[in-house]
Parts: sequence; C-alpha cells; structure tokens
Amino acid sequence: MGTQGNPETAGIRNVGRTVVFARPPEAELASRADWPDEALMLAIASRDELAFAVLYDRYVDLVYSASFRILADAGLAEDTSQDVFVRLWRRPEAFIADRGRFLSWLMSVTRNRAVDELRARGRRRRLRRLLETPRGVRQVIRVLPRLRRLLPRRAQGPQGR
Repeated sequence: MGTQGNPETAGIRNVGRTVVFARPPEAELASRADWPDEALMLAIASRDELAFAVLYDRYVDLVYSASFRILADAGLAEDTSQDVFVRLWRRPEAFIADRGRFLSWLMSVTRNRAVDELRARGRRRRLRRLLETPRGVRQVIRVLPRLRRLLPRRAQGPQGR
C-alpha cells in the first residue's frame, strides 16, 4: 500500500530538515479520517489530539499555499501556517458552525493572519529604514517616552514599575 498524501510518519517540514514524530496507530486515525470537519472541531474542543492530527493532515498544505501566495516567503508562510493551527488548537470555539463551512472559516483565518504578517513586515522595514539615519534615530528617541506612557505597566518591564 503506497502513501497517498500522508507519509507513514508525521513530520514538520523545515528548510533543511524534517522532524519526525511517532504516528498514532492507523486504526485510531482511520476512524476519524472519515469524520466531517465540524465533527473534528467538536472533538478538538474536547482536546482530542487525533482529531487535530486528521484536520492538520487534511488542510496543512492548503493553509501553507494560501499563506505563501500572500507572503511570497516560504519561512513566513511556514510560521503563519503553524500559527493558524496553534490558534485552532488553543481556541477551537472560535469556529461557529452556524456561520458557515469550516473550510471558509479556516481560509479567512489564514488570510487574516498572513495579511497581519505583511503589515508587521512593513512596520519592521520602515523602522529599520528610519534607524539607518541619524535623524531617524533622533526621532525614535524623541518618541520613546510617549510610547512608554501608552504601554501598560506589565509590557514596560521592571524599569516601568
């Protein structure tokens, strides 16, 4: 029996290596593989790791390709894909079946997360350019005290207390 889509061992693709994890028994995965997405999400809300594995295997390539299409950067697309699935695991209740199909919701979450990353990349790029000139450094130094007042005390660290 050849593999069709999923390898015998689960792995996380990375640029230079593959990290291999033990795959649960095929019978346990197979029992969930036929479940619809909504049933898998209910199981994930009950912290069913096998249901999460099935959903991950089902959609990881789609989430990655959608992220890559927006970001045009393999590393950022991998990070975004990971973030989407971590959020799905941590907050499965964010999906509300009455509002639409799971796949539509997942693609919206993916797109929003990728666009957020694009915006953050633009902010980082602008700040880097600003810090390349003495005038820009002076502007940043001048703004820092105002920024510290805007941040909550916890975010300021020990010196802000």
